[in-house]
Amino acid sequence: GKRAGTGAQWFEIAEGMMEAPWSAILVLYASFLTHQPPSVKFMGSFAASIVTTAKAADHFNRADQAKSLSGAVPGILKTAPEVTFRLVFIALLAFLTRPF
Repeated sequence: GKRAGTGAQWFEIAEGMMEAPWSAILVLYASFLTHQPPSVKFMGSFAASIVTTAKAADHFNRADQAKSLSGAVPGILKTAPEVTFRLVFIALLAFLTRPF
């Protein structure tokens, strides 16, 4: 049968779907705790995490299709708003339910 992806592809997907979201959540949570607007470095880190997570989600959704930059960009742009909403929601939920 046809193999759906390589080990490296699945490693990239796993890293993008696990490490990148937690990085974004921790950046936002720290920003919420300080009660100050996030710095440019924090926002850059958050943006990079969103792109990485959206890219991994797109790779997962298209695991059996040929990969090309022209095909990946629309998928990332389509997925990024949903990823952003979910990450902000989780960070806000963690902040609101933290022990005082």
